[in-house]
Amino acid sequence: MTRGRPKGSKNITSVAEVVPSRCPNCGSSRRTAYENPYYRDYSGQGLEFVGIWYRACKCLDCGVSRRDREKVYAFSK
Repeated sequence: MTRGRPKGSKNITSVAEVVPSRCPNCGSSRRTAYENPYYRDYSGQGLEFVGIWYRACKCLDCGVSRRDREKVYAFSK
């Protein structure tokens, strides 16, 4: 059994910050669980992203309903 990473694997040197969605009314990031997810495919249309996830939720602080939108990007190897 070998330990550690496979020989020749790359070191990851860049870090991307992922920020949580926020309520447009009060700015809180606290929300209910996502409901009614919907994926819209945009692959092959020349955009920088390949699709968008739309998910409904409600703010736990002020009660405003919202739909979060998350763009999905293609990976490159």
